[in-house]
Amino acid sequence: MKRWERTLEGQIPGCRCSIGALACGTVALAMAAWWATPGAAATLRVPSEYDRFAAACHVAESGDTVLVAAGNYSGVAAYGGTVFGKSLHVLVEGDGPAVFDHEGDGAEFLVVEGDAEHHVRIDGFELRGGNTVFGSLIVAGGVTVTLSNCTFQGIVGGEVAAVRVVDAATLNMTGCEFTANQCTENTIVSLESSRTAIVRECRFSRNRRTTIDCVGMGGAEIYDSLFLEEPGSDFGNSLAVRSPVRIEHCVFSGARRGAAISSWGSLDMRSCTVAGYRWSGAVRIISGDATIERSVFARNCGTDITVIQGSLDLACSAVDSVRVESGTVTYGEGMVFGDAALCDVPSCEEPWRLGDYRLVAGTVAASCPPCGFIYGAYEETCPGGGTGACCIGGECLDLSSECCEWNGGVYWGEGAACTPELCDQPIPIRRLTWGAIKARW
Repeated sequence: MKRWERTLEGQIPGCRCSIGALACGTVALAMAAWWATPGAAATLRVPSEYDRFAAACHVAESGDTVLVAAGNYSGVAAYGGTVFGKSLHVLVEGDGPAVFDHEGDGAEFLVVEGDAEHHVRIDGFELRGGNTVFGSLIVAGGVTVTLSNCTFQGIVGGEVAAVRVVDAATLNMTGCEFTANQCTENTIVSLESSRTAIVRECRFSRNRRTTIDCVGMGGAEIYDSLFLEEPGSDFGNSLAVRSPVRIEHCVFSGARRGAAISSWGSLDMRSCTVAGYRWSGAVRIISGDATIERSVFARNCGTDITVIQGSLDLACSAVDSVRVESGTVTYGEGMVFGDAALCDVPSCEEPWRLGDYRLVAGTVAASCPPCGFIYGAYEETCPGGGTGACCIGGECLDLSSECCEWNGGVYWGEGAACTPELCDQPIPIRRLTWGAIKARW
């Protein structure tokens, strides 16, 4: 997905952002200041200097780097560590990830706790299997943790399986994957902090129970991420919103029994695609306020959006069905009521597979509405029908026949070129059989 690869110009290299630049720039500057802090920082290597990851994390002092050689670790070498009251880099050295295989053991990786001046960077780890009650990575106090390029796979949790953020801690997460994790009680990722968590370019697939639960008052901002809830993802929601949450350029593709999003808080959803959910409303506004703009809902078996209570402002979106129980819905400009044409996505009745979630070029949802945006998670389309001259109010535009009709124009045929006098001519007559007319209308 090429839009995931874009880099925010003018920021410190390595801070890969497309939306929410201010938050990313703030983190980058804070990290730069940390790197520049004077002092004799040490590098502690695992396993050449320390047999155990936990021992290296314990001995390290603020500003040090723990370097773990790429490879596979199990048993005591992979036992979880603690980082209390210090800033630290926890990185992987060499080609490939450092794989901590916890199969048959506890799945705890790190407990990080500190004050607001502490920053911990974690990059390049793959955590597999094992069991935990409160989460594989726990972030507490006022510390800021930057988590990047890490994988959480096959972890079984009690309350939380993978990541838990509490107190006033801050999580900035980029390029991480969460696959086939499950939880007996709550969620895979629990954001309980009073500070806003930032999630970018992450992938969530085949997780059982709710994938991300935004509980804390700080809420979350989620950008450029994939929620691919293929079979095995039954129960729960892809995202539970209980606090302010902003989502942009995300894809939710579901075969699960729950919803893509259930919101009890404040939801701001822009430029997202929701497709293939099988059961209840793909997005459910249970209470609170919600705004959905420039988003696409397609091929869902149940209702696209259900408003149980609370209010929804809906604009510049393609939606097939909206059900209102006791809440309110306000429709803005640019609405397309119908199932948008996606390039290659199975319906909710077909076996799940990864699809092409771009819109088909030339269709109404892709290019016609007056708000001037291409809907959905992508800023590009796949090839569609051809275009031709369309006369709208005396003006000639190059549009598809569908877009021309949607705007109440007169279509002169595919490949027809606009000329200054074209829209002054009599309306063209297209000869069709009665069978063709019935098939069209």
